[in-house]
Formats: sequence, structure tokens, C-alpha cells
Amino acid sequence: MRSHSPPRTITTTISPNFYLRDNNDDDQQYTLDTANDAAAPSQQGLLFFKTLYFLEGFSATNFGRFAVLYFSKEKNLSLTEIGTIQGVTPFAALGAQVFWGWLADEIQSRKTVMVICKFFSTVLLMSLAFPFVESFTTIFILSAAISAFRSTPVLDAHTMDLLGPPHATMYGTIRMWSAISMALGAVAVGQMTDFYGFAMDFFLYGSMMTLQLVALLAGLPKRTDSEHEIYQQLLHQHKEHDAKEIEPDDNDDTVVEASVEPHQYNALGDTLMRASVIYWLSEVSILWAGMSIVDSFLFVYMQQDLQASTLLCGYTVGVTVLCALPIFHYSKELLEWLGHDMILMLSMASFSTRVVGYSYLTPDTVQWILLLEILEGVTASCVPIIMVDYADCIAPKGWSTTIQSTVNAVIVRIGGGVGPLIAGAVMDAYGGRAMFQGLGILAGLLLYLHLTVMAIGGVAHDKFLYNLQEERMEKARGGGRKLLTTV
Repeated sequence: MRSHSPPRTITTTISPNFYLRDNNDDDQQYTLDTANDAAAPSQQGLLFFKTLYFLEGFSATNFGRFAVLYFSKEKNLSLTEIGTIQGVTPFAALGAQVFWGWLADEIQSRKTVMVICKFFSTVLLMSLAFPFVESFTTIFILSAAISAFRSTPVLDAHTMDLLGPPHATMYGTIRMWSAISMALGAVAVGQMTDFYGFAMDFFLYGSMMTLQLVALLAGLPKRTDSEHEIYQQLLHQHKEHDAKEIEPDDNDDTVVEASVEPHQYNALGDTLMRASVIYWLSEVSILWAGMSIVDSFLFVYMQQDLQASTLLCGYTVGVTVLCALPIFHYSKELLEWLGHDMILMLSMASFSTRVVGYSYLTPDTVQWILLLEILEGVTASCVPIIMVDYADCIAPKGWSTTIQSTVNAVIVRIGGGVGPLIAGAVMDAYGGRAMFQGLGILAGLLLYLHLTVMAIGGVAHDKFLYNLQEERMEKARGGGRKLLTTV
């Protein structure tokens, strides 16, 4: 059966990291013909990164939906103020997130960046629990700072480094553990909030984030083998460049070779400015904006309009994750059989149906929301899988963390910022029922637009990814290493 997933290729020799791979006797050449024979990630490496994602989902990631309840009940903020916090703070962190990705690639040490971000995000999140932090301005500044120190894209890039190109589609089986912990955390936080208030929630968040920080410090080397290889090439490049400045030689073209290998800035710009990439980012950003609206205001809608308990709010996350787990587990097969386009359309259809369904619920039928959350499981699992995999497919050599961070920043920060910013004001003016109805209609129109562009224009994301990989392989064959990063 023909696969829809684009080919995974690297046209240079890579030394597998000693703690990430089972077989590290020889350097491996990853090409289209030999990818299936490459060594699989070690079980120890997989377990370690599953643990990191578990702690990530149980801590700050889980705070997202309950933050709205906390700001509303404990800090007495209006829906417009909450919408401003949820909508503007991602924009405040937009540059910061791209910077962290760029810094990780520049120093070739993702561990350093993750440790810095985790430390400050932990301290800042815990500061929201202080009683004297009650004004909108203070909460807004702290929320923006927390958002600025999020490092999930760096962790995603580290995970793809662990898996290697031949096994990149296994990402969902690792990300699945973040979903599991979110479900457990949501139910636990819902119960603790009903019985003990929000104070115990912050104790849970702080404990899990501290454990993750310790795991990062103790479990990761400063650089993986792939990072070390590029770092050494950079050092060699700078030394040769300095030597040529002192003693130039017109017959030696080493400086020309070094100027394009391995970090060439125009490779990054050329990749991100392709029309197909911009189209992808636009589509997924709009969908993520809708997902962010649900994350920000569903619990408020359930409690204010449908008189739901905090425990039921927690159960919605639990049902979502239970339905998302099989998709995460079989993400490799889904990517190979369906491809990015079909999975994206499935996400759009599920999202549109679900949010329209919210608008028909009443206080007497609120429990049926658990049935709708089955569709949330489809969207919440499919979108992160294709987002990370797409970024991994388009990333030039040496820029994987920057690409992951930039794609995440555009989709999660811009898309996730615009949605709540608008929805908070709409919900204040017209109510949650009208807001969710309109959101569902917009998602349906987005799906219709995607189908139209595919049918009439012949534009497909999987087709672009395949052509991009073929183009890079052809340039590598024709021009050698000098042309690798010119795409």
C-alpha cells in the first residue's frame, strides 16, 4: 500500500547519541533507501522522554483551562479581562519563543534552554498563588512572563532528535503521555478544587514542574551527538574563517564552503517564506485559534450557563484524553496511511461538529458534553501530531529547534492569541451559546475552503512535503554538501 507520508531523508552522516540509540557502533547514513534499516531509539531514551512529557502535561500545561476559573473565582476578573490575558499574553511571548529556539540551535544545547525556561516558568507560575497578586495588571504581566518561558517546542525538537528521521512518526506515542497526565491531572485538580480550593492545585503544579526540572538536569547530557557534531563544525568553521582573514589564499575555497555549512540563515528564511508553508501555517493557526477559545472559555460556559460542577469540567478532559490515546498510539500508522491533509480535515470536521453541539446543551443535558468530548479527542491529538511532524519535515539541517519554535509560535501564540482575545468580548456581549455556534460555523467554512483549494487548485500539503524532500535530495546529489541548506 502506498504511503501518504513524505520521505524522511538526511544526506549527511549522523552519529547516534549514546543514550538515545541501542546501536551506536557505527555512524549511520539516513537515506530514502536505508531509512527502514536504521537503529530504533533505545527503550531507556523513550521512557525518559515519556516521563518528561508526563510531567509537562501534569503541571503547567494542565493549568491552562483551570486558570480561567482561578482568575474568575479567586481573582474576580471579568471575562473581557480574562480574554485579554488569554489572548494578548501569547503575543507577548511570540518573540521569546522564537528566540529560545534560535538560541538552542546557535549554542547547540537544547538542555540549557529547557532548564532556564523550566526554572523561571515554575517560579512565575507559583507566584500567581500569592494573595497580594490580585490586580489585572499584575496578573497580566505574570501570565505574559510565564508564556515567554514555555519551552515545549524545544522539547519537541529534542524528541525528534531522539527518534531520528526514520522513526519521526513515532512522536505521537511519546506525546501520548502528556495527554495521559493531563487527564489524570484534570480529574485530580477538579476534585481538589471542589473540596480544598485552588491552593492545593498550585502545590501539585509546583511539585510536578520541580520534578521535571530535576529530570532535565540529571537525565540529559549538555549536547546530544547530533548537536555536538554541528557544534564542532561551527567551531571549525569559525577557526578557518579567522585563519583566512589573517592569511587569505585566492586558490582555497574553504571559506566559501564554510559559509553555507551547516548554519545558513537564508535556508531558514527560504523555508518559512514558501507559499505552501504560509498556507499551512494560516490554516492550522485558524484551527488552533478555535481550540484556544474552547480551552479558555469552555469551563466558564459550563459553570455559568450550564451550572456544571468543577468535577464535571475535569471529567471532560479525562474523556478527551481517553479518546486521544489510541490516535497518539497509532500516530505513525495514521500519518503513513492518511497523510497531513486528511488528518487536518478530520480535525476540522470534528471541531466544527463539537463546538456547535455545545450551543445546544442545557443545564438538564450538560452531562452529554462528555459525548461531545470524544470529538475533542480527535482534534486535540491530531493537530499536535501533524504540527510537529510537518515542522520536522520542512526543517533545514541545523535549524530543527528554530523551525519547531517558529511553527509553534505562529500557530499556538498568534492563532491561540487572536481566538480568546476576540471570543472574550463576544461572549461578554452575546453569551457563550452564540459564541460557540459562530465558532462552529467558521470551522466548517475553513474545512470547505480546504476542500475547494485541493479540488480546484490541486494544492495539497503532502504533495508539497514530498516535492520538498525530492528537491533537497536532488540538490544534495548534484551539488554535494554545499547545496544542502539552500532550499
